[in-house]
Amino acid sequence: MEKRNRLKKGFIGAVSRYARLPSDLITLHKVGNEIQRIRRKVREISESASSLKILDLGNTELEKFYLDDESLQDHGLVLQHFEDVTVVGFEDEQKEIVEKLIEKDTKLSVASIVGMGGAGKTTLARKVCASDKIKQHFNTIAWVTVSQKFKGVELLKDIMKQIMDGRDNGIEIGQMHEYELGKKIQAFLTDKRYLVVLDDVWTTDTWNQINRMVKVFPDVNNGSRVMLTTRKVDVANHIEMPTYVHKLKLLDDEKSLELFSSKALPSYKRHLIQNIDEFEELGRN
Repeated sequence: MEKRNRLKKGFIGAVSRYARLPSDLITLHKVGNEIQRIRRKVREISESASSLKILDLGNTELEKFYLDDESLQDHGLVLQHFEDVTVVGFEDEQKEIVEKLIEKDTKLSVASIVGMGGAGKTTLARKVCASDKIKQHFNTIAWVTVSQKFKGVELLKDIMKQIMDGRDNGIEIGQMHEYELGKKIQAFLTDKRYLVVLDDVWTTDTWNQINRMVKVFPDVNNGSRVMLTTRKVDVANHIEMPTYVHKLKLLDDEKSLELFSSKALPSYKRHLIQNIDEFEELGRN
């Protein structure tokens, strides 16, 4: 018991000292809530600035800051490069989804990743998009984060901006109406094998809103795909076309410990901690 208490104190001290995590779980909860509040405020400020054309968040440190949380991504963010992220336990799932997206079936279909908030849906989807097989198979990849509050016309603008990827040829996307946007997207995608990701879809009405005036995702039998992430399985099943639903698996004890260790004790700090094996043993218990 004495050894266990000593290990516990040493573990908490090490984490607090090197990983800068608070030792008190209540404090950790409060800090987490405060971070969430600050991030929400950052998003509100960036959205207001964007609407007033004051600030372009393009490739700034601010963008990287709230990209780390799947629920805090600003819709319309252009993800031309899916940066490397820590992924634990998703290797098999990533491979499964990639293979499903590039399978020989040429009809347009939808792949949905379903799981609870914070389970890693967005992280998994980003890793799928970063796959060499995906980048080689699709010549157009677009990513749009939907969130709870959205407007159909704004989603169409976001999709338009991403699929054009700087090839707007003077098109004033901000001035276009919903029908015109839908037709432009449809026309642009018709001769391309595309993958459009709709991240963080909350309601079944999202799909209806996007396709309200025009079926924006053309099916020309070339193997194009739509991928969405959602917390609700009924959202995934609502779409009236061939649909693959992938329910995110929970991590087992070993993978959970690996994920915790990668966050609390990253590789560049582990060498500073003595008796690391004893800390990991405590984590298992």
